[in-house]
Amino acid sequence: MNEKDLIHSISKIGPTDEQQSKMLSAIINRSSRQQSTLKRRLRFAIPALCIICAVFALLVIIPRFTLEPVISQIEAQPMSASTSNFMRKYFNYSGNRYEFINNGAQFDFSQVPLTEELGTLNHEILLDRKAGKMLKVDEDLSTTFAVGGTLYQIPAYNSAFRIAVVYQDNYYMAQFVGHSDNSPVSASEYFTNTGLSESAKQIELLNFSGTESKGIIGRHKTVQGLIEELAQSVFASDLKEEDYMAIGKAQSSGNSFLLRIHLADKTSVEINIIPELGIVSIGDNRYYLTKQFISDFTELFDGFEVTVPAYEPQQTNPNIP
Repeated sequence: MNEKDLIHSISKIGPTDEQQSKMLSAIINRSSRQQSTLKRRLRFAIPALCIICAVFALLVIIPRFTLEPVISQIEAQPMSASTSNFMRKYFNYSGNRYEFINNGAQFDFSQVPLTEELGTLNHEILLDRKAGKMLKVDEDLSTTFAVGGTLYQIPAYNSAFRIAVVYQDNYYMAQFVGHSDNSPVSASEYFTNTGLSESAKQIELLNFSGTESKGIIGRHKTVQGLIEELAQSVFASDLKEEDYMAIGKAQSSGNSFLLRIHLADKTSVEINIIPELGIVSIGDNRYYLTKQFISDFTELFDGFEVTVPAYEPQQTNPNIP
């Protein structure tokens, strides 16, 4: 094959005139579609851009509105636990003070028959702001919470320990913490009223705030022995200002503990104890621990030394009747 024939053969490999025409048409159509798509995108993008600019102008150029605080026009009510959470929730009955358990938590008494009515909380304990004192603070059947509630005997408990309160179809439980007139309560009276030495199932040792458990005493004889020894504590009538400062320091420094006495009904009684001061808080009163208690149970509290003399059981306080 000569050079002329070779060139003629190669030329046949390229596209024909008809193929070239189709290729050119496809290129033109594709370019047209791309331009059309770009136009559509611009048609949607431009309004969106305008909206963004408008919002930006509102945020930056136009000053923002300032909301004025809403001032309540509610008239002030007498300060009682029926309308306020600031006052301690308690009531007086038969010369004793009872505190609502867990700050007025409701209890389920559906399985417990409450048939023996003890009285009605007819009087409300109020704060006289001008005089700076409480009114009806020690009056029988006066209360800071659930005014109008009815008191009932709980079959499983001595009423000198716990009482049920029914108010507006809600059920509450309160327990003995002291005398209405703030007269001293002997430790033996407290534990006799509560019967804790028999009803306690276990004792849990926690930090002062009750957020960290340090251990549980589950052996019945040990539980019973600890409670019976606490019952020998002597009312601390001679605490001075420096003693209360020492108590506060012990509580803030981790040297005060909480004894949570668990009962069979899954409720509990809490007692604060400061081994290094030889002081225990039971209900609304403070007592001196006995030397026997310190001797028998000091290992529970990491061996804190007693910095004030613990009182012997036979020592009595003249203020205790």
